[in-house]
Amino acid sequence: MIQYNACKWTFCSEDCINLCYVIFDLIDQTDFMNKTPGAPFKDQYKKLTELLEAEEIPGRADLLKTKLPGIYIAKQTPDLFQMLEAEQYQDWEGLMYRDADAPYEYKRSTRLLKIKAWNDTFCKVIGTKEGLGKYEGTIGALFVDYKGSVVAVGSGFTDQERDTLWEDLVVNPNSPLAKSMRTGDLEMKVKYFEESHDANGEVSLRFPTYLCFRTSDANHFLLQQQGFAIIARKWTELCAILDAEVVVSGGGQTEISGRVLGLGEDGALLLQTET
Repeated sequence: MIQYNACKWTFCSEDCINLCYVIFDLIDQTDFMNKTPGAPFKDQYKKLTELLEAEEIPGRADLLKTKLPGIYIAKQTPDLFQMLEAEQYQDWEGLMYRDADAPYEYKRSTRLLKIKAWNDTFCKVIGTKEGLGKYEGTIGALFVDYKGSVVAVGSGFTDQERDTLWEDLVVNPNSPLAKSMRTGDLEMKVKYFEESHDANGEVSLRFPTYLCFRTSDANHFLLQQQGFAIIARKWTELCAILDAEVVVSGGGQTEISGRVLGLGEDGALLLQTET
């Protein structure tokens, strides 16, 4: 049985018009109260569409209409790219991936995942921020310049990377990394969900996350996310990404050149050189 209670709506602005209620799942009340697993999602979804007499909406890839006014069912499809490319999806926050053979779980689950379309951009690194709690005495975030506004990027770093960044940017201001930041030559590739505005109305980024660094000169990557700390200490200059042709130099003289393969167990840079 589905209980449906009518409500009296009071619209306070034009932003509130055309609201609709979208149902994603059907859960048995007894299962929900006892937190017990129920039937697989595909069975519950079939029951839901039958109960509400769901029908296709011409031209809509995201919703099914029901017999109840203003109430819709989220449309399911195995074609992810169809949903990502649908015009209706563009203004929505994201998609949900659901394991059709799994029952509802009352916790975070790998069987129900959020899918978002992320963007990325390069920003100049302009400052550091010490962390709090477990990150006290290490990097909590790096400040970057995004369209003239200061944005703090505190996600995406491993604990090792936070410690090394603290040492190279704060403890040792003469390190190559610190010098690159002071001269405006150090850039960070930042992944973000969308552009936003902070409490002061300044442009900002939603969910900014660190990906990697590069120097602005010649558009080369300076450091790679995995193992960058060890590399930065071993070489005075490094313009490298995996599978890229690089020249590693030290003391002003070229030492070796080749294609980057990765890192050895001791942190040494592995290159494929011409024989």
